[in-house]
Amino acid sequence: MQWRGDDEILAELTRDAGSGEQLDLADWKSTPLIGGYAGAAVWRIGLRLRSRDGHARTAAYVLKICRAREVATMRTISALGAATFPTVIANRIDSEQPDDPRASLFASPFYPGRDLTFGDAAPAPMLADLARLHARFEHQPRPSWAWRIDADQVARFHADACQALERSERFKTATPDHDDWLGRLRTIASSSPLIAEADDFPASLTHGDVHPGNIIASPSGGHTLIDWGNARWAPAMIDTANMVPLGSSVWAAYLSAYRAAGGSTADAVLLRSWRWAAGITALMYLPWVAEHRDDAARMIAQALEAHGALAASGAGRLP
Repeated sequence: MQWRGDDEILAELTRDAGSGEQLDLADWKSTPLIGGYAGAAVWRIGLRLRSRDGHARTAAYVLKICRAREVATMRTISALGAATFPTVIANRIDSEQPDDPRASLFASPFYPGRDLTFGDAAPAPMLADLARLHARFEHQPRPSWAWRIDADQVARFHADACQALERSERFKTATPDHDDWLGRLRTIASSSPLIAEADDFPASLTHGDVHPGNIIASPSGGHTLIDWGNARWAPAMIDTANMVPLGSSVWAAYLSAYRAAGGSTADAVLLRSWRWAAGITALMYLPWVAEHRDDAARMIAQALEAHGALAASGAGRLP
């Protein structure tokens, strides 16, 4: 797929680049972003601009063609004005084809920098922005465009993980006792708290895929949480389980920001839902891990540990 340009979108980007000064668009170039976790329909848009006094300038943006719900998500989080969330500069929703991944689009600034790694701590400002997002939406009705993680969805996560592991030659090669690990994962049934309690926790708007590869550290020291394509209506802890260990300083910082923003879910429920989210994220990522990494057994163990902790503590009790 190629982006062939759009006069209205390019005009909006040109106006944004001018920040109040009138600029003329001399030329533009689109370059597919194919490294890291970039999707197939994402481009860097480079603008060559000229001011009225003849000075040349450049500006860079990211444009993504996607489903309508992702554009709606981007509009929502952009309106919050959070420093670590992307800003939407231009967008278009095709209301007649909302589920067509080629029909809608948005553009945001290009955020230069490096992806974080799992050795990096979760940035405190990003956690504060997520906490405010979670608190803001936890008592609001679910928007029509936001899909929810419910018991049926978790059951699909589990089934997809088992099927991916069964097919993966890499998993079988890297894990000598792979049959045992897969058999243990299959013991998670519909009665597991991971599935049975999915509809019980308070839900809010979440990023849904918070991991180091989706956090850009800029040369100036700031951070931006990108790739909101998996945003969903879910327990807020789905955004903390990957990078915010229970009892850590970053956990305390998240809770402080959440309470300051009016978040009202009880601590005991947050703790239990964090353990639930740790299991869910393991199930979500297992199909990818099975094909790209050699530590699928560790992810299976994470899901089993969460299942066991929830089952042992009993519904509604502090883990």
